[in-house]
Amino acid sequence: MKKIDISKNVRRKISIKGWCLLLGAVIVMILVWDFVSRTLNKSNNMEATNNAIVTQQTVQTTSTDVPSTDDSSTETTQSIDVSMYNIVSKSIADISKGSLSVINPSHPTNFPDISDKLTNFYYDMGSGYKVSTFEIQLCEDAMEPFNNMMDDFYAQYGINYVTVVNGYTDSSNDQSDGTSDNCSGYALDFKLVTGSQILDFDGTGDYSWIESNCYKYGFILRYSEASAEVTGVQYTPNHFRYVGVPHSNIMQDKNLCLEDYVEFLKQYDFYKEHLYVTLGDINYEIYYVQATGDSTDIPVPKDRYYSISGDNIDGFIVTTLQ
Repeated sequence: MKKIDISKNVRRKISIKGWCLLLGAVIVMILVWDFVSRTLNKSNNMEATNNAIVTQQTVQTTSTDVPSTDDSSTETTQSIDVSMYNIVSKSIADISKGSLSVINPSHPTNFPDISDKLTNFYYDMGSGYKVSTFEIQLCEDAMEPFNNMMDDFYAQYGINYVTVVNGYTDSSNDQSDGTSDNCSGYALDFKLVTGSQILDFDGTGDYSWIESNCYKYGFILRYSEASAEVTGVQYTPNHFRYVGVPHSNIMQDKNLCLEDYVEFLKQYDFYKEHLYVTLGDINYEIYYVQATGDSTDIPVPKDRYYSISGDNIDGFIVTTLQ
Protein backbone atom coordinates (compact mmCIF):
# COMPACT_ATOMS: atom_id res chain seq x y z
CA MET A 1 0.00 0.00 0.00
CA LYS A 2 1.35 3.38 -1.10
CA LYS A 3 1.88 5.90 1.65
CA ILE A 4 0.71 9.46 1.08
CA ASP A 5 2.78 12.27 2.49
CA ILE A 6 0.03 14.52 3.89
CA SER A 7 2.42 17.14 5.25
CA LYS A 8 3.83 17.68 1.78
CA ASN A 9 0.37 18.21 0.28
CA VAL A 10 -0.56 20.54 3.10
CA ARG A 11 2.59 22.56 2.57
CA ARG A 12 1.82 22.68 -1.19
CA LYS A 13 -1.76 23.88 -0.45
CA ILE A 14 -0.50 26.42 2.04
CA SER A 15 2.10 27.64 -0.44
CA ILE A 16 -0.51 28.03 -3.15
CA LYS A 17 -2.88 29.77 -0.76
CA GLY A 18 -0.13 32.12 0.38
CA TRP A 19 0.72 33.09 -3.14
CA CYS A 20 -2.93 33.71 -3.88
CA LEU A 21 -3.24 35.92 -0.82
CA LEU A 22 -0.06 37.80 -1.73
CA LEU A 23 -1.25 38.28 -5.28
CA GLY A 24 -4.61 39.49 -4.01
CA ALA A 25 -2.92 41.96 -1.69
CA VAL A 26 -0.82 43.29 -4.54
CA ILE A 27 -3.92 43.70 -6.70
CA VAL A 28 -5.71 45.51 -3.87
CA MET A 29 -2.71 47.80 -3.41
CA ILE A 30 -2.64 48.54 -7.14
CA LEU A 31 -6.36 49.34 -7.11
CA VAL A 32 -5.97 51.55 -4.07
CA TRP A 33 -3.00 53.37 -5.64
CA ASP A 34 -4.93 53.82 -8.88
CA PHE A 35 -7.89 55.23 -6.99
CA VAL A 36 -5.69 57.63 -5.03
CA SER A 37 -3.85 58.72 -8.19
CA ARG A 38 -7.09 59.32 -10.05
CA THR A 39 -8.44 61.35 -7.15
CA LEU A 40 -5.30 63.48 -6.96
CA ASN A 41 -5.22 63.99 -10.72
CA LYS A 42 -8.87 64.97 -10.72
CA SER A 43 -8.19 67.48 -7.94
CA ASN A 44 -5.19 68.89 -9.80
CA ASN A 45 -7.14 69.10 -13.03
CA MET A 46 -9.95 70.95 -11.28
CA GLU A 47 -7.42 73.38 -9.79
CA ALA A 48 -5.78 73.88 -13.18
CA THR A 49 -9.18 74.44 -14.77
CA ASN A 50 -10.09 77.00 -12.13
CA ASN A 51 -6.77 78.78 -12.68
CA ALA A 52 -7.39 78.84 -16.42
CA ILE A 53 -10.81 80.35 -15.87
CA VAL A 54 -9.39 83.03 -13.59
CA THR A 55 -6.69 83.83 -16.13
CA GLN A 56 -9.23 84.01 -18.91
CA GLN A 57 -11.44 86.29 -16.85
CA THR A 58 -8.45 88.51 -16.10
CA VAL A 59 -7.58 88.76 -19.77
CA GLN A 60 -11.16 89.52 -20.68
CA THR A 61 -11.38 92.19 -17.99
CA THR A 62 -8.13 93.76 -19.16
CA SER A 63 -9.23 93.69 -22.76
CA THR A 64 -12.22 95.87 -21.94
CA ASP A 65 -9.74 98.57 -20.90
CA VAL A 66 -7.43 98.16 -23.89
CA PRO A 67 -8.74 99.19 -27.32
CA SER A 68 -9.01 96.58 -30.02
CA THR A 69 -7.26 98.78 -32.59
CA ASP A 70 -3.92 100.51 -32.38
CA ASP A 71 -5.32 103.98 -33.08
CA SER A 72 -8.14 104.18 -30.52
CA SER A 73 -7.49 105.51 -27.03
CA THR A 74 -8.91 104.48 -23.66
CA GLU A 75 -8.85 106.80 -20.64
CA THR A 76 -8.47 105.76 -17.00
CA THR A 77 -7.56 107.43 -13.71
CA GLN A 78 -4.99 106.43 -11.09
CA SER A 79 -3.68 107.80 -7.81
CA ILE A 80 -0.70 110.17 -7.89
CA ASP A 81 2.53 109.40 -6.02
CA VAL A 82 4.28 112.79 -5.83
CA SER A 83 7.54 111.18 -4.64
CA MET A 84 8.03 109.68 -8.10
CA TYR A 85 8.57 113.11 -9.70
CA ASN A 86 11.42 115.61 -9.98
CA ILE A 87 11.09 119.33 -10.67
CA VAL A 88 12.22 121.21 -13.79
CA SER A 89 11.78 124.93 -14.34
CA LYS A 90 10.41 126.63 -17.44
CA SER A 91 10.54 130.33 -18.24
CA ILE A 92 7.64 132.44 -19.40
CA ALA A 93 9.12 132.34 -22.92
CA ASP A 94 8.77 128.55 -22.95
CA ILE A 95 5.00 128.81 -22.78
CA SER A 96 4.97 129.44 -26.55
CA LYS A 97 7.12 126.40 -27.34
CA GLY A 98 5.80 122.95 -28.15
CA SER A 99 3.50 120.90 -30.32
CA LEU A 100 0.42 121.82 -28.27
CA SER A 101 0.89 125.60 -28.39
CA VAL A 102 -2.29 127.39 -29.45
CA ILE A 103 -1.42 130.29 -31.75
CA ASN A 104 -4.27 132.47 -32.99
CA PRO A 105 -5.41 136.12 -32.88
CA SER A 106 -6.38 135.75 -29.21
CA HIS A 107 -3.03 134.16 -28.31
CA PRO A 108 -0.18 135.41 -30.52
CA THR A 109 3.24 133.82 -30.09
CA ASN A 110 6.16 135.65 -28.49
CA PHE A 111 8.47 134.04 -31.09
CA PRO A 112 10.70 132.06 -28.73
CA ASP A 113 13.97 130.78 -30.13
CA ILE A 114 13.29 127.26 -31.46
CA SER A 115 16.19 127.11 -33.89
CA ASP A 116 17.59 124.05 -32.10
CA LYS A 117 14.30 122.21 -32.69
CA LEU A 118 14.01 122.85 -36.43
CA THR A 119 15.17 120.87 -39.44
CA ASN A 120 14.65 121.45 -43.12
CA PHE A 121 13.53 119.19 -45.92
CA TYR A 122 16.92 119.21 -47.59
CA TYR A 123 18.20 116.87 -44.88
CA ASP A 124 15.12 114.91 -43.90
CA MET A 125 12.76 114.78 -46.86
CA GLY A 126 10.84 111.55 -47.50
CA SER A 127 10.01 110.03 -50.89
CA GLY A 128 6.19 110.20 -50.92
CA TYR A 129 5.82 113.95 -51.61
CA LYS A 130 7.52 117.06 -52.98
CA VAL A 131 8.55 120.44 -51.58
CA SER A 132 8.50 123.83 -53.26
CA THR A 133 11.89 124.57 -51.70
CA PHE A 134 14.25 122.57 -49.52
CA GLU A 135 14.58 125.53 -47.16
CA ILE A 136 11.12 124.93 -45.66
CA GLN A 137 11.50 124.09 -41.99
CA LEU A 138 9.60 121.88 -39.57
CA CYS A 139 10.28 120.89 -35.96
CA GLU A 140 12.40 117.77 -35.98
CA ASP A 141 10.05 115.64 -33.86
CA ALA A 142 7.33 116.10 -36.50
CA MET A 143 9.47 115.28 -39.53
CA GLU A 144 9.67 111.50 -39.18
CA PRO A 145 5.93 111.08 -38.53
CA PHE A 146 5.19 113.26 -41.56
CA ASN A 147 7.52 111.19 -43.74
CA ASN A 148 5.88 107.99 -42.50
CA MET A 149 2.41 109.32 -43.25
CA MET A 150 3.28 110.42 -46.78
CA ASP A 151 5.20 107.20 -47.50
CA ASP A 152 2.10 105.24 -46.50
CA PHE A 153 -0.10 107.47 -48.67
CA TYR A 154 2.20 106.90 -51.64
CA ALA A 155 2.25 103.14 -51.01
CA GLN A 156 -1.56 103.18 -51.00
CA TYR A 157 -2.18 105.27 -54.13
CA GLY A 158 1.15 105.66 -55.96
CA ILE A 159 0.70 109.44 -56.09
CA ASN A 160 3.43 111.89 -55.08
CA TYR A 161 1.87 115.17 -56.25
CA VAL A 162 1.40 116.47 -52.71
CA THR A 163 3.81 119.37 -52.33
CA VAL A 164 4.75 121.16 -49.12
CA VAL A 165 4.70 124.89 -49.84
CA ASN A 166 4.91 126.35 -46.35
CA GLY A 167 6.26 125.35 -42.96
CA TYR A 168 7.74 127.32 -40.07
CA THR A 169 7.33 131.10 -40.24
CA ASP A 170 9.71 133.12 -38.08
CA SER A 171 9.37 136.73 -36.96
CA SER A 172 11.30 138.07 -39.94
CA ASN A 173 8.90 136.51 -42.45
CA ASP A 174 5.67 136.63 -40.49
CA GLN A 175 2.93 138.97 -41.67
CA SER A 176 0.35 137.90 -39.11
CA ASP A 177 1.77 139.66 -36.04
CA GLY A 178 2.52 136.28 -34.50
CA THR A 179 -1.02 134.92 -34.87
CA SER A 180 -0.32 132.35 -37.62
CA ASP A 181 -0.31 128.65 -36.76
CA ASN A 182 2.83 128.32 -38.89
CA CYS A 183 4.75 130.25 -36.23
CA SER A 184 4.56 127.12 -34.06
CA GLY A 185 7.05 125.20 -36.21
CA TYR A 186 4.61 122.28 -36.37
CA ALA A 187 2.34 123.33 -39.24
CA LEU A 188 2.49 122.54 -42.97
CA ASP A 189 0.56 123.74 -46.02
CA PHE A 190 0.06 121.68 -49.19
CA LYS A 191 -0.54 122.20 -52.86
CA LEU A 192 -0.66 119.69 -55.73
CA VAL A 193 2.08 119.91 -58.34
CA THR A 194 1.46 117.68 -61.35
CA GLY A 195 3.99 118.33 -64.07
CA SER A 196 3.53 121.98 -65.06
CA GLN A 197 0.29 122.42 -63.10
CA ILE A 198 0.02 123.84 -59.61
CA LEU A 199 -3.35 123.08 -58.06
CA ASP A 200 -5.01 123.78 -54.75
CA PHE A 201 -5.06 120.87 -52.33
CA ASP A 202 -8.74 120.36 -51.53
CA GLY A 203 -8.48 117.03 -49.70
CA THR A 204 -10.93 115.22 -51.96
CA GLY A 205 -10.71 111.91 -53.82
CA ASP A 206 -7.66 109.85 -52.97
CA TYR A 207 -6.27 112.78 -50.98
CA SER A 208 -9.07 112.45 -48.43
CA TRP A 209 -6.98 109.57 -47.04
CA ILE A 210 -4.61 112.13 -45.49
CA GLU A 211 -7.31 113.89 -43.49
CA SER A 212 -8.88 110.57 -42.46
CA ASN A 213 -5.63 108.98 -41.30
CA CYS A 214 -3.35 111.83 -40.21
CA TYR A 215 -4.23 111.39 -36.52
CA LYS A 216 -2.52 107.99 -36.56
CA TYR A 217 0.75 109.83 -37.22
CA GLY A 218 0.24 112.63 -34.70
CA PHE A 219 -1.27 115.18 -37.11
CA ILE A 220 -4.61 116.96 -37.21
CA LEU A 221 -6.43 119.02 -39.80
CA ARG A 222 -6.00 122.30 -37.96
CA TYR A 223 -9.06 124.06 -39.38
CA SER A 224 -11.93 121.67 -40.01
CA GLU A 225 -15.48 122.63 -40.91
CA ALA A 226 -16.68 121.61 -37.44
CA SER A 227 -14.12 123.81 -35.65
CA ALA A 228 -14.67 127.05 -37.59
CA GLU A 229 -16.76 128.68 -34.86
CA VAL A 230 -14.08 128.01 -32.23
CA THR A 231 -10.95 128.72 -34.28
CA GLY A 232 -12.39 131.65 -36.23
CA VAL A 233 -10.88 130.16 -39.40
CA GLN A 234 -12.95 128.63 -42.16
CA TYR A 235 -12.35 125.10 -43.41
CA THR A 236 -8.77 124.89 -44.69
CA PRO A 237 -8.18 121.44 -46.18
CA ASN A 238 -4.49 122.02 -46.98
CA HIS A 239 -3.27 123.05 -43.51
CA PHE A 240 -2.09 120.29 -41.17
CA ARG A 241 -0.63 120.58 -37.69
CA TYR A 242 1.47 118.13 -35.68
CA VAL A 243 0.35 117.68 -32.05
CA GLY A 244 1.82 114.23 -31.44
CA VAL A 245 0.47 110.88 -30.32
CA PRO A 246 -1.61 110.27 -28.20
CA HIS A 247 -3.04 113.80 -28.38
CA SER A 248 -4.11 113.47 -32.00
CA ASN A 249 -5.93 110.23 -31.15
CA ILE A 250 -7.78 111.79 -28.22
CA MET A 251 -8.74 114.79 -30.35
CA GLN A 252 -10.01 112.43 -33.04
CA ASP A 253 -12.00 110.39 -30.52
CA LYS A 254 -13.59 113.46 -28.92
CA ASN A 255 -13.84 115.55 -32.10
CA LEU A 256 -11.91 118.43 -30.53
CA CYS A 257 -9.93 121.17 -32.22
CA LEU A 258 -6.66 122.29 -30.63
CA GLU A 259 -8.25 125.19 -28.71
CA ASP A 260 -10.89 122.91 -27.18
CA TYR A 261 -8.42 120.12 -26.48
CA VAL A 262 -6.05 122.34 -24.49
CA GLU A 263 -9.02 123.61 -22.49
CA PHE A 264 -10.09 119.99 -21.90
CA LEU A 265 -6.64 119.11 -20.50
CA LYS A 266 -6.76 121.85 -17.86
CA GLN A 267 -8.99 119.68 -15.68
CA TYR A 268 -6.04 117.29 -15.26
CA ASP A 269 -4.01 119.50 -12.98
CA PHE A 270 -0.91 117.73 -11.66
CA TYR A 271 -1.95 117.98 -8.01
CA LYS A 272 -5.53 116.86 -8.61
CA GLU A 273 -6.00 114.22 -11.28
CA HIS A 274 -4.01 112.92 -14.24
CA LEU A 275 -5.24 111.61 -17.54
CA TYR A 276 -4.06 108.05 -18.28
CA VAL A 277 -4.47 106.88 -21.85
CA THR A 278 -3.86 103.44 -23.34
CA LEU A 279 -3.13 103.36 -27.04
CA GLY A 280 -2.51 99.86 -28.37
CA ASP A 281 0.00 98.41 -25.90
CA ILE A 282 1.45 101.79 -24.85
CA ASN A 283 0.31 103.66 -21.73
CA TYR A 284 0.51 107.44 -21.48
CA GLU A 285 0.13 109.84 -18.57
CA ILE A 286 -0.90 113.43 -19.28
CA TYR A 287 -1.29 116.36 -16.90
CA TYR A 288 -1.42 120.14 -16.84
CA VAL A 289 0.66 122.63 -14.83
CA GLN A 290 -0.47 126.23 -14.41
CA ALA A 291 2.19 128.83 -15.28
CA THR A 292 3.35 130.95 -12.34
CA GLY A 293 5.02 134.26 -13.16
CA ASP A 294 8.41 134.40 -14.86
CA SER A 295 9.34 130.82 -13.92
CA THR A 296 7.24 127.71 -13.41
CA ASP A 297 8.29 124.58 -11.53
CA ILE A 298 7.01 121.50 -13.38
CA PRO A 299 6.94 118.01 -11.84
CA VAL A 300 8.30 115.38 -14.24
CA PRO A 301 8.75 111.61 -13.73
CA LYS A 302 12.12 110.54 -12.33
CA ASP A 303 12.69 107.46 -14.46
CA ARG A 304 10.37 107.72 -17.47
CA TYR A 305 10.42 109.52 -20.80
CA TYR A 306 8.50 112.80 -20.84
CA SER A 307 7.89 115.83 -23.03
CA ILE A 308 6.70 119.32 -22.06
CA SER A 309 4.73 121.64 -24.30
CA GLY A 310 3.57 125.12 -23.50
CA ASP A 311 -0.01 125.89 -24.50
CA ASN A 312 0.79 129.55 -25.37
CA ILE A 313 -2.02 130.58 -23.04
CA ASP A 314 -1.38 130.04 -19.36
CA GLY A 315 0.33 126.72 -18.70
CA PHE A 316 2.27 123.62 -19.66
CA ILE A 317 1.19 120.12 -20.69
CA VAL A 318 3.34 117.14 -19.71
CA THR A 319 3.11 113.86 -21.60
CA THR A 320 4.89 110.78 -20.24
CA LEU A 321 5.25 107.11 -21.06
CA GLN A 322 4.27 104.78 -18.23
